[in-house]
Amino acid sequence: MSENKFNFTDSKLRKLTNQTGKKIYFYDSICYGLQICLTTNNTISFRLNAWDASRKKPVVVTIGRYPKIGINTARDIAREHVQQIAAGKDIKRGLTETNLELTLDRLFEKWLEYAKENKKTWKEDESKYNLYIKKYLGKKKISAIKESDIKAWRRKVLDQKKIRGKNSGDCISKTTVNRAFGIVRSMYNRFASDLPNPCKDIPKYHEKKRKVFLRSDHLRAFFKTLDNKKTPEYLKDMLLIFLYTGARRANVLSMQWKDVDLSLKFWIIPEVKSENDQEELVIPLIDGAVEILEKRKKRTKSVFVFPSEKSKTGHIVEPKRAWKSFLKNAGLPTDYRLHDLRRTQGSWQAISGISGDIIGKALGHKSRDATAHYIHLTLSPVRNAMQQAVDAMEKEVSLPDKVVKIKNG
Repeated sequence: MSENKFNFTDSKLRKLTNQTGKKIYFYDSICYGLQICLTTNNTISFRLNAWDASRKKPVVVTIGRYPKIGINTARDIAREHVQQIAAGKDIKRGLTETNLELTLDRLFEKWLEYAKENKKTWKEDESKYNLYIKKYLGKKKISAIKESDIKAWRRKVLDQKKIRGKNSGDCISKTTVNRAFGIVRSMYNRFASDLPNPCKDIPKYHEKKRKVFLRSDHLRAFFKTLDNKKTPEYLKDMLLIFLYTGARRANVLSMQWKDVDLSLKFWIIPEVKSENDQEELVIPLIDGAVEILEKRKKRTKSVFVFPSEKSKTGHIVEPKRAWKSFLKNAGLPTDYRLHDLRRTQGSWQAISGISGDIIGKALGHKSRDATAHYIHLTLSPVRNAMQQAVDAMEKEVSLPDKVVKIKNG
């Protein structure tokens, strides 16, 4: 087998490094024409590099960057291109002409097919497109949409009124606009890479980070209600795992026994369920979490820690109703979110004087920016420094006056 040809797998692609000072190329041994380009920065892009017999020349087409596009998806696209070449089509011209004629609505249909297979939140994305994007940009040809159109669209959405929820009538938040903006940008990146992306040089709106977490009084009510006999045991266990691990909602709900090591006290969140560019996360388990999991493991035969017979997935998917009922019984604000338990773990670490780097590692943050909004709570070291300064000042002023003896001349 040629050194530059092998079976593309995730493990092999992740290990590739380029120290040659120039781009290098590898071919897939499974799919004819599928090639990767490995840059000097160790980024990987899929390409089709195939021979066009009717035109007697090679055809090179960029498919997309790995891992945003998976290996199997790249193979499917490459095979489709090869079939079109065999049928005598000029695919490079066809791609450009097709995208020149596509409307944003049509591009979203292509993008939604991908999202349904690769994103758990595709329904939310579909809703955002229909609510905030479609009526403004849907009928426009994607080749005609410019940066100025995107900026004008975002301003219009910011003036749009909410039509549902308890704050209906209020204007759409910058956070919501950013999510919609991200969908448009992703559509161009993935399915119209041959055209200029009108979102490329536009920064997101600055978002006001949600800083809600359970403070002392609410924390006492939370634990008191957990011990209430009216609180179902599964809900008590689930809420404590949320709090003790600080893990994301989807990860806790889909937690499986095969990923938990109770003897070594850690939980591995598989890369396909992680939000950090598909990197595997290892969550340490404190004694309280281990105790809960040991108890649950003895009582269930399911592969899931929080199983559900009613769910197609086999595990609890949407505990919103149980959570709202719990908050009501506890006398807590019903606008608390399950994600606020994750924020509570991070916030109390900060209050306890834990460094930002440790908080970020505990919560599985990839960047320091994600941890930054906890830092304002790290007051213990600051308070200690201030107390030391005051102690020094008080000590200085409490010293007895120095007596200076003056000699007579």
